[in-house]
Amino acid sequence: MCFFGHRFFKTEMFFVGFLAMLAVSLPLFELGTQLSNEDVIVTGILLGVLSGMIWILVWVCLGIPVVSLLLTGGVLGYLFASLIFFTPFGSLDSLRNGVSYSMVFMSIILFLTAFLLPLNKLLSIAATSLVGSYSFTVSIDQFTRGSLSYIVLNSIRHGYNHFVEAFVYTPFQTNEIVLSVVWGILSISGAVFQVYRERNRPPFPPPPYRTWRTYVQATRELENSSDEESHDQEREPLIQSRLPAFLYGATVDAVTGERLLDARRQTL
Repeated sequence: MCFFGHRFFKTEMFFVGFLAMLAVSLPLFELGTQLSNEDVIVTGILLGVLSGMIWILVWVCLGIPVVSLLLTGGVLGYLFASLIFFTPFGSLDSLRNGVSYSMVFMSIILFLTAFLLPLNKLLSIAATSLVGSYSFTVSIDQFTRGSLSYIVLNSIRHGYNHFVEAFVYTPFQTNEIVLSVVWGILSISGAVFQVYRERNRPPFPPPPYRTWRTYVQATRELENSSDEESHDQEREPLIQSRLPAFLYGATVDAVTGERLLDARRQTL
């Protein structure tokens, strides 16, 4: 995703659809159901897979990049807002209220999406490079027992009861610093590589449904034109040359349709 996310656009659509549904479903099921933590995670993953497939169908059927990238901008804005609230800014007294926290958080998401949506190709490249590199870094962070995974986990947990009232202080030691540098290097290198690789290509791949419709229409037009040509050939006379009029007693030429003189004058 970090280096080839925009190139494989349908994979990107599945990826952002999966992440968006996972981030929304986990707090909802935790608060609204009596399921255990394992059941909540499994249910969120299944719904995420279904959401990713549905979002691929949105691109396949509509083929409108602006519509398909709305969720991409939302995922990028969610990660960016989570990163801001992971800093001491997220522990301000004014943000310990659930309404204030939600309003500021959503404002950051909407502002970033609206700002980058007109630059849809840049939005796609920035989202895949930043989110993809973060996913890779967090997978290493789990083995080193670091705190980078709490960038997103804190935002998800703020949807739980009374969690928004807590101050969140996470350690930022040597392993977190190293992983943060790796995350930054991967994000920048992935974005630069994708911009260089896609510089002479169309901004987005052709939508599959429209491509299929164009192919079907071209095939039908070709079949119709071939049918018309064969029909015209069937109406042409089988005898292409003038035959002596005295053999048939004809008074009209079979090819040109000109009126013939009597047989003797034609033969002369």
